[in-house]
Amino acid sequence: MASLPEEVNGAPSSVPTTMRGWAHTACGLPTNILKLTTDLPIPKIKTPTDVLIKISYAALNPGASIMMQYVPMIFRTKPSIPEFDFSGTIAQLGSGIPSARNLKVDTAVFGSIPLGSLVKAGQGALAEYVVVPADNVCETPEGTKKDEAAGLGIAGVTALSLLDGAKLKAGEKVLVYGASGGCGSLALQLAKDAVGVDGKVVAVCSERNFGMVKPLGADEVSNRSTENVSVSLS
Repeated sequence: MASLPEEVNGAPSSVPTTMRGWAHTACGLPTNILKLTTDLPIPKIKTPTDVLIKISYAALNPGASIMMQYVPMIFRTKPSIPEFDFSGTIAQLGSGIPSARNLKVDTAVFGSIPLGSLVKAGQGALAEYVVVPADNVCETPEGTKKDEAAGLGIAGVTALSLLDGAKLKAGEKVLVYGASGGCGSLALQLAKDAVGVDGKVVAVCSERNFGMVKPLGADEVSNRSTENVSVSLS
């Protein structure tokens, strides 16, 4: 029989009752509506498979900004905390999480907040704590920095999906457009790994970001506004 939702593993006394977070109560541009709030309630574990995460870093994605501008607040909890992706450590975990997941208090993890939690409960990543299903977090690989891990949720999965669809092989040539963006910078590294030293990766981005994308594996870099990138792939 499943444990009651209120049964959690961890030290409840080590978790405060309130937290800081960026929240909003109206639609609009993030710069106009977001306010730093210091007395938001700490979210509670509600099911045996939930985990409470103490957030170290949050990633910024266009989707969160779009939601803040266009999803009416009548469909959302007030106040609402934006953003999906994060990295951090487990502060508490429900008692029904399989031992095979190897998740424990203080385990470093990264993950993404479900859309339903973000819209209905107003629980986003721009705060000190968040509750998510255990299936939405992964243990951070050893040697991975927390700030880097925070960007692996939406952008990382999107980049992996693109590479799976491309079915790249060693020695091929590939063009990565928008190579300096969150998804593009990850796709660039994955593409170079896939085509290998005998392949060719051309990165397209703004000239100011040339120095950023070259160390990520770009064999050539093209200015998206001035160059004919088809020549680079010939």
